[in-house]
Parts: sequence; C-alpha cells; structure tokens
Amino acid sequence: IALTTGLRLGEVLGLRWEDVDLAGRTIRVAQQLRRVPGEGLVFSEPKSRTSRRMVALTEIGVVALERQRERAPQSELVFPNSVGKPWEPRAVTTAFDRLIRDSGLPRITFHGLRHSAATLLLHLHVPPKIVQEILGHTSIAITSDLYQGRAEPLHREAMDALNGLLSRPPRPHLRVLENRQAS
Repeated sequence: IALTTGLRLGEVLGLRWEDVDLAGRTIRVAQQLRRVPGEGLVFSEPKSRTSRRMVALTEIGVVALERQRERAPQSELVFPNSVGKPWEPRAVTTAFDRLIRDSGLPRITFHGLRHSAATLLLHLHVPPKIVQEILGHTSIAITSDLYQGRAEPLHREAMDALNGLLSRPPRPHLRVLENRQAS
C-alpha cells in the first residue's frame, strides 16, 4: 500500500477500515500513528492540512486491501499487529529492513517506498501538481525540490521529444502557407 499510494509509515499504520472505500477505490488519510515521548503511541491528525487527503487506489492496492481485510476482520485498523493493536513504527521498519535484506532486493527503507511511488508517477508523466496532491505535500515546491534529481531522466526524455517534434519536416499545408507569405 505504501508503494502504490505514497503514504507515510504513520499514515499506513493509522489507516482505519472506515477510511477505506474498496468499491470507490479510494482511501481517506484522516489520521496517523506516531510515537510521542512520554505518551507512547498516539493517533493524531496528519501533519498538515494537505496531508488530510483522498488517495485513489490501484487495482493492486484494492486486491491487497481485500486480502488484508480477510486477515484482520475484527480490527478497526487496516494493519493491526498480531493482537489487534497498533504496530510500533520501529518494529515495522525493522521487519521491513529484514524482509528486503532476506529477499536479495536492493536496499530501500520503508520511507523509500514513498519516494519510489513519487518517482514512478513522475516517470509516467503524471503532472507534478497531481503527485504533490497524492503525497500530501503542502506545496509543489516541496515535491519539485525532493524529486528534481530523480526526474533528470525525464528531462532528457522531454528534450528528446521536443527535438523529434522540431526536427520533423514541415507538413505540406505549412509549405503552402510559407509560399503564400513569400509572394
């Protein structure tokens, strides 16, 4: 879900079934789980106004959530621990790191799934404004600044496309206009 939505770990761990609309293929980011010194695990509103958002789900995401619903049918939380309580975020990152290491995949952090989602969306030519809204950034400048380096291959692709357009021979109807203007 983190990879297909770009949600932060706290947003994933705070996700409740009441915020999931499988038929409509959306989730509402309405709370997050975070550790507060002296208080422990606390559910709170997302970090900013723009972090409270609706995120569309991919078909892969819908299938994953349907399977998760079968695993945890009695929980209010989408991703509870084995006793139905919220996961400790550090336990999730530790387990994720171990899973990646044991799989032989290149090293990536859990937060790297969020970056990967953004990078993949930009690679698919999703407008940066839409990527900003999906990620819940407060401004497009944050999205642009964070993913500028990751978008460099897209810059080359854009320039190659522009070059192809400008290198095409003029179309016949344009030549007729050029001849009329010359006379």
